[in-house]
Amino acid sequence: MEFRERLLEAVKISGKTRAQLADEIGVSIAAISHWAVGRGTGMRAQTAARLEAATGVRALWLMTGEGPKLVEGEDEQSQDPVPAGKRSVPCIPASTAKEWPQNPDPYAHAERPLWLVTDLPVSEHAFAMSIDGLSMSPLFQPGEHIIIDPQVAPAPGSYVAADVQGQGVLVRKYRPLKVSASGVQTFELVPANDDYPTIHSEDFDIKTLGTVIEHRRVLADLSMKAGIDR
Repeated sequence: MEFRERLLEAVKISGKTRAQLADEIGVSIAAISHWAVGRGTGMRAQTAARLEAATGVRALWLMTGEGPKLVEGEDEQSQDPVPAGKRSVPCIPASTAKEWPQNPDPYAHAERPLWLVTDLPVSEHAFAMSIDGLSMSPLFQPGEHIIIDPQVAPAPGSYVAADVQGQGVLVRKYRPLKVSASGVQTFELVPANDDYPTIHSEDFDIKTLGTVIEHRRVLADLSMKAGIDR
């Protein structure tokens, strides 16, 4: 686990926002953002000590990864720790997902992001999104979550998140086509719902953000719970 990951773990355990922590430890929000995306590890020992007091995470563990994670007396179970062998992935809004490659700091995208725990060997920059709309129905339904890994290259038939010119971030099936005369792989993004159009890379500026590696399906209609009818 790298320094930035330990820092994000400390922020998550604290239950506080970046602004609150910045105020408590006497640094700018920008400084925390730089540390969180791996642009610097120049945290002074005095700052690490103040962060320990603010989060309950030991300064030694934060800086080096050595020793116990939590200060004595802290209840790790109450902090919802990630089980051994698993990774926590932040769920960010689709509206800001296109900025993730340049700013992989979950707290820059959501003040209190939802975290999904997975046992897949995802990269450190993996993220999750909530499905919005019906373009991928019935495969992906609104409100369900997907985990996306920018380090996994899409294969034919993979599902990807892509920033599409004029349309925002969409989730579609990836279908490679021909290689252009300039050596560029062309492709199309195919919806699961036939009521939505297929998008071609020759017609739109498209940037793939990552490959969908996990889908959290909702199996029950919660609106029917306790006799609720609609």
